Formats: sequence, C-alpha cells, structure tokens
Amino acid sequence: MANVQLLWGGRSDVVFDDLKDQLRKRMFRKRTVQRITFIIAHGISIELNSYALIRPTIPGAITWLDSVTNLPLKV
Repeated sequence: MANVQLLWGGRSDVVFDDLKDQLRKRMFRKRTVQRITFIIAHGISIELNSYALIRPTIPGAITWLDSVTNLPLKV
C-alpha cells in the first residue's frame, strides 16, 4: 500500500477507485447492436450505429499459466 502511495504521489483510495472505474468500463463495453446506412447520393452515404451501453459482458475464465513454459496448469 505504501508503494502505491509513493508511485502515485497521492492517496491510495483514489488509486483503487480509479482501478474500480476501469474495471467497470471493461464490464460495460459499448456494443454495436445495429448499423443503418443511409445512401444520400451515388457514392455518398451516412452510417448510423446503435449501441447497447447497459448490457454487461461476462469475464472469461481465469487460466493459470506456468511462468517458464507459458502452458496452462492443471489444478
């Protein structure tokens, strides 16, 4: 904890809040649901994207790897 304070030069609770916000951003990614293309003239078009901002992602399974061979460890 002291190392975190020395590296960031501030309070550690601010750093952990920042890490928590970054995790939340990864959990709720902006996902494209639909694309609508409007053709205005020959060769000119506008694309409208709709996003799902609330749909959560599912974190992948944790796989432990050997530090030397980088192969998955069997538990």
